[in-house]
Amino acid sequence: MSRFLQLVADGAHKILQDYVKTAGKQMGIDLRIGSFARVQVGEGLERSDKDFAAEVAETLKSTA
Repeated sequence: MSRFLQLVADGAHKILQDYVKTAGKQMGIDLRIGSFARVQVGEGLERSDKDFAAEVAETLKSTA
């Protein structure tokens, strides 16, 4: 299974590399990816249970 995932990752890398090269040519610049981050769906999102109206009222009180 890991060989399969490696092949998929290599294929995705080549597709991304081609896309970046094409986009750079279209813009007339040498475009490169410096870094990237992998994020899972919903990761890093916090659900706020605060009432929006109360939050607006609180903000208005602090600015007045």
